[in-house]
Amino acid sequence: MEILCYDKVISKELYNSFLANNLIYGNETDFGSLITPSSTLLEKNEVKEIGSDLAVLWELYRIWNKLYQHSLVNEAPSWIKEYSEHSMGDEEVLISRMFSSAELEPSLCRVDYVCLGTKRCIAEVQWRFGGPGLFFGMQDVYSNVLPAASGEEALGSTIKGLHDVIGQFIGDHDAVAVNLVRGVWLNGESYLEKAYKNMGLRYIPITIEEAGSRIVNRDGDFFAIDEEGKSHKIGFLNGHSFIRFFPKKELVELAKSALDARIWIETPLNYIYRQKWGLALPFMEEYKKLFSNRIREIVIPTALLNGRKPDLSPIVPYVKHPQVDKLLHIESLMDLAELPTSLRKVLVLKCGSGTGEFYIDGKGVFRLTGSREYVRKTLEFIKHRVDCNEPWIIQPYIDEKYEIPVSLPWALDSSTLINAHARVMIFGSRCGNNQPAIIGGLGNYGEYWKVSGRTPCMSEQGSIGGTAFNDIRVTYN
Repeated sequence: MEILCYDKVISKELYNSFLANNLIYGNETDFGSLITPSSTLLEKNEVKEIGSDLAVLWELYRIWNKLYQHSLVNEAPSWIKEYSEHSMGDEEVLISRMFSSAELEPSLCRVDYVCLGTKRCIAEVQWRFGGPGLFFGMQDVYSNVLPAASGEEALGSTIKGLHDVIGQFIGDHDAVAVNLVRGVWLNGESYLEKAYKNMGLRYIPITIEEAGSRIVNRDGDFFAIDEEGKSHKIGFLNGHSFIRFFPKKELVELAKSALDARIWIETPLNYIYRQKWGLALPFMEEYKKLFSNRIREIVIPTALLNGRKPDLSPIVPYVKHPQVDKLLHIESLMDLAELPTSLRKVLVLKCGSGTGEFYIDGKGVFRLTGSREYVRKTLEFIKHRVDCNEPWIIQPYIDEKYEIPVSLPWALDSSTLINAHARVMIFGSRCGNNQPAIIGGLGNYGEYWKVSGRTPCMSEQGSIGGTAFNDIRVTYN
């Protein structure tokens, strides 16, 4: 993996194109990220290996789902069921079990790598990712502003990839695709709406808060009400956190219609596809044999934290620190605060649940840096959550960085090189019974270790804050 840099004048062209296509997050009037005149460059063999990762990840969740089913009938430990159904209401439990039993699998995913090259590291798999319009539009902008040079090509086409997935479920030419999103993603969704209109597909973005009023059930078929009040039969429904805004009775009816193949819900309403704690399963001694060695080579080593004595042995072989053996003698979660500071710094704790306020937007992700007093407070908070049976996981911290040029949106005439952490987002799809395939990707870079879509800023010390996105290209040289 390399960063391919262009002249800084490209920043203005990119910025103007983002604005012209309304690729704006939230209700702002400006592009909400740093601008980088660069691309992430992957070699052909890297792309081939990443593509093969997708099938392994689909298999990971397939096995996890089997364990969940076995737990439901007391053929596997009860804690698997308890973690898989943590904080779910009665209707959600019913629906999740229905979809688990039917073994329906997602058709789309986003894999977040924090390191590529000789040692690939997957931090998590996003089976439900927000804002495809914004992300997919960014990839298009780069392709239009910076056509691939000789010996290069764009990493797929996310617009076409999603279109192909939708097409296999629409069937009825009068049916439409609906994406239920948080309001902050609506600007970007208008990009997809226009793109698919030109391709002969009706794509309707609706905020999740409007799900209960703009989606109606008519004898088992579901219809979307557009802004003009006209109704359209839904063939494909992509949803992100919309469940709590749906009337409970209608939610069960929606699930039944999906299981009868009258509508496709992406991602299928099996809650394990919202969770992270199952990433620990391939590293647990009692379940290792169910998984290939390949999954342990590409996923960041993961251990479960629970109310009993934490067993950190699954991650010890992968932590590079002279005192790593101290992790084998942890008696309680609070003991982590007493570790040497340098050892604490190489650990990351994450909420592994699929519900609650700490499973999204990086809220439930912590490093044990700072003073012991500060770390104790963090651990007390996590311990309270763990004691309430919320699943949490622990992973080694991956400190891989890349030098990348960035500009503030209001200072595009200059660019600064920063040493940035990466989140390389690979979008994959699976049509029918075919193997999963890459449909595109974006690089996301920022100086802060928890890379996400942070707002651009200039600190009092004069350093640039925020994150930048760029496209991904494949080189054949």
